[in-house]
Amino acid sequence: MKISLRIMRKMKTQMLVMMLLFSVLGNLITLMAITFGERMQNKANCFIFSLAMSDLLSAMVSPVGIYIRTFGFNPYQ
Repeated sequence: MKISLRIMRKMKTQMLVMMLLFSVLGNLITLMAITFGERMQNKANCFIFSLAMSDLLSAMVSPVGIYIRTFGFNPYQ
């Protein structure tokens, strides 16, 4: 059973978009929990907050990488 290249690209794109959405959602929940929870604001959670923020920012840039990797076309070149 052969799977066409078009179907493979579509499946790959869907998988990468799902990973992006879970990453953004998880990091937003972490940031909100630390921001709004009075008992969550300590030194250790400050470090976790900065990690979640950097991960969120890198997840916001990844759609460009998903597009380039999936379709092999770089609109910025």
